[in-house]
Amino acid sequence: MVSPGTASKILRLPALSGEANASSGERLFTCVGMTDEAHDLRTFRFSVQPPFVYAPGQFITLMPEIDGTKVRRNYTISSSPSRPLQIAITVKKAADGFVSRWLHDCLRIGDQLAARGPNGRFQLGAAGDNDRLLLLSAGSGVTPMISILRFIADTDMGRDVVFHHSARSVRDMPYLSELALLKRQLGERLKVSWNLTGGETADDAIAAASNHVIHAGRLDATILRDICPDLSERTVFCCGPAGFRATARSLCEAWQPAPPRAFLEESFGADGDGQELPPIGSYSVTFRRSGKLVAGGGTTTILAAAREAGIELRSDCEAGICGTCRCTVSEGDWRIAANPADRECSVLSDEEKSAGVVLACSTSPIGAVTVDL
Repeated sequence: MVSPGTASKILRLPALSGEANASSGERLFTCVGMTDEAHDLRTFRFSVQPPFVYAPGQFITLMPEIDGTKVRRNYTISSSPSRPLQIAITVKKAADGFVSRWLHDCLRIGDQLAARGPNGRFQLGAAGDNDRLLLLSAGSGVTPMISILRFIADTDMGRDVVFHHSARSVRDMPYLSELALLKRQLGERLKVSWNLTGGETADDAIAAASNHVIHAGRLDATILRDICPDLSERTVFCCGPAGFRATARSLCEAWQPAPPRAFLEESFGADGDGQELPPIGSYSVTFRRSGKLVAGGGTTTILAAAREAGIELRSDCEAGICGTCRCTVSEGDWRIAANPADRECSVLSDEEKSAGVVLACSTSPIGAVTVDL
């Protein structure tokens, strides 16, 4: 987490569990409503009792049972903790998204879903004492931004916010009406802008009615300087696809006269752009405390091996970001999966890494390995 007053620091921050925000136990959420935010982006609202405590920008792990199998997916909480009796997630229906398609096509009002959380250090408190923010997003990366912005408005925090979102077309622009209301509520404390990447130019009526600035083309230095000329004074929250985050990071690092005060970055799940790794071959995992052994060929994870051995090892996100499945490899070699959410395992301290602590869900054993479980 960024220390208050950090100057000109670029910090890659995936979704991490903070010390004061450790994952809670499993809970049941009851679906009470759905709202379409864009043509393939839908908000699912759930009632929660007792009230669910989280920070704006954090995520939960949903655990729906689909075709008899419990699966896990991480979704940012798009609602604000200032409204504690309901919690909401906003989900993009991806063509290859097994759970997202199920949520859009099958979830009904009254259905219950198991969930864990909250998790995440990508949240408003990471800005420290800096009251000037740039919320920079693309695609479903808008969800932590709307949670942060709703909280700022609900609590009337003295924050000066530039909200900028990259969308393909007008029909992909989420929360248009709500952002117009927030703009009227916050006045000069909120600036809203967009860029459209699909070659479409927004109708002037949309820009006039919403009081938003809309650019054509992909985010670049010219657009960034137009929407946020005082970037050096701001803390940047950035969330979206890997290519968008890389572009935003590069622009901020090269900013003149100085980079932003901090650059906070988040991704969920695999980015899909990891390098293809060579096959591992045979492996064996000895679980020292239980005395159990699992052996096989190909690529597996320590978490999968533990489950095969009948060893209970708690895991929440299963994407290498929440840290609940940490364990210690006392002997042997291992490698990180090809494309986890956080290749640097930032949830682990340097001391833990030096002591052989790994995240079981995204660590693959190589050859003979001993794990202290």
